[in-house]
Amino acid sequence: MLSTSQITKDSISTSLNLIETSIAKKISTEDEVKQAISKLRSDLDRIKHSLAPYELQRFSDKVNDLAKKLESSGNAPTGRKFKFSGRVSGVAKKERPRKISPTYQESTLQPTISNKKNEVLQIVEANPIIQGISKCIIIADSVDSLQLFDIDDSIILINHNRSSNFIKGAKNCILYLVTNSQTRLHDLEDCKIKLLECDKIIIENCSGLKVSKGASVDDFNSPLGNSTNFEFVQFSEEFENLLSEINGRSGHVLSDIERHLELL
Repeated sequence: MLSTSQITKDSISTSLNLIETSIAKKISTEDEVKQAISKLRSDLDRIKHSLAPYELQRFSDKVNDLAKKLESSGNAPTGRKFKFSGRVSGVAKKERPRKISPTYQESTLQPTISNKKNEVLQIVEANPIIQGISKCIIIADSVDSLQLFDIDDSIILINHNRSSNFIKGAKNCILYLVTNSQTRLHDLEDCKIKLLECDKIIIENCSGLKVSKGASVDDFNSPLGNSTNFEFVQFSEEFENLLSEINGRSGHVLSDIERHLELL
């Protein structure tokens, strides 16, 4: 068994790739793959406190996806013997019970704000987790680590956050990023993204994004470039002015949500 210091994000990624290859090519038995997944869950749990919340969520989602693929693959071996190397080798003979793939609500990370509509949300928590928001203006000022899930038809201002930003499952939203902290976007659809001080975003499983010119976008689904999941655009002057009003906290912004949501 590897010590905790030997388990890294890179070793987790390597093990995920090995297991995925084994499932796809059916070069290990189902029991062997189950043991490898069980060991991977255990190792991920051992280093979870050293991971950013969005990293832990991302790794957990991938492990759960592999478990689902195994269930549907009928992983009978093809005759070749595949041995998991690195951290996954030497798994315990006694298999741990496989957990049911958790939804976000079933995880240990509980939302600090949830199920809001037609409101202006000024975020003051240090590490907020926000879920289930519709037709709102979300203003996050100088928080440490921000997580947003399932946001529809809303405007999101992230202003000088100190650590990282993770947004998953946003549709038809505007993101105004006045921050140089790392920003990762998963499963976004038809969103407009204005970057002011943030010069780079990382996207995965996104589509229909419009990003302000001059930014840098890393798309995990197009590692060689030429992504069709986003395009660079020049936003209109009206669009820019209304975003500036939100950032500047003009007096009417709190009572004039509908006018600002017309930007969508």
